[in-house]
Amino acid sequence: MGFRQNNKRKRQQDQTYRAWLVANSDLMSRACLPATVMASRDDWAYFLHYRYHDHGNWHTPPFTWIDFTWDELSPEQEEAVLALEASWEVYSSSHPILAEIIPAQKWV
Repeated sequence: MGFRQNNKRKRQQDQTYRAWLVANSDLMSRACLPATVMASRDDWAYFLHYRYHDHGNWHTPPFTWIDFTWDELSPEQEEAVLALEASWEVYSSSHPILAEIIPAQKWV
């Protein structure tokens, strides 16, 4: 048994996520989030779902290495992040690939 890269769907998801980032660059700069939170679609979705960022997101045991929590946001940052979250919900509804957790590899 081996595994192969699930690259096509993951690349498509990454391109869609990058387009969302570009469309929301002003809000991103206002939010001043750590780069790790926005590094990938998985990191961002994990942060929105759990309200903290665990280094490694869905692929590590919980509470392995929490590097940022919602409680660390200033009121101005929280306002920007809530606007980003609303934008994410709208964009995800028209781009359902963003709602999927796609592993980078799959068993064959």
